[in-house]
Amino acid sequence: TMYHFMISNTFMNDEGWAWVDALEDDVCQPPDSNGIYYAGKPLPIFLHYCQFFRAAEIGFQKRRIRKALFECNHPLMMQLPVDLGKTNYKNRDGEILPLTKEQARRNAFSLCVIHDSINEMVLYYKQRMCSPGSINTTRSINAVVSWPY
Repeated sequence: TMYHFMISNTFMNDEGWAWVDALEDDVCQPPDSNGIYYAGKPLPIFLHYCQFFRAAEIGFQKRRIRKALFECNHPLMMQLPVDLGKTNYKNRDGEILPLTKEQARRNAFSLCVIHDSINEMVLYYKQRMCSPGSINTTRSINAVVSWPY
C-alpha cells in the first residue's frame, strides 16, 4: 500500500509517521531557504489535515481558518517554537491532557508544517495582491486561542 506517503491520524502506525518519529525532538525545524524541510531525510509527502492537531497551547483545525487571513492588514499564523515537540501536554478547550513523546512530536510536526506552509502561501498571495507597505507580516494567529479572529 501507499500509506507511508501520507500522515493524518497521529495514533496510527501504518501511515508515514515512522519518518517523522525518526526526527526525534527536531520536528519543528523551519524549512531551508529553498522551502525544503529536512533536506536529505525521507518524509511523508502528504499531510491530510482532517484531524485537530494540538500540542501545548497551540492547535489547528482547518475549519477555524478564516478568509480574513488573506486580507492585507491581517496577521499570519503564529510562529511556532522549534522545541514544540518537547511538550508533554495539550490544551483541549481548557482541559489539560497529557501527551506521550510520540504524540507530542507527531502533533508538533503537523502544526509546524501546517503553520509554515499556510504562512508562505498567504504571504505569496499578499505580495501579489496587496499594495507595497500594506502587508501585515506579524505572525500571531493561534487558531485555537484566537478563535474566532
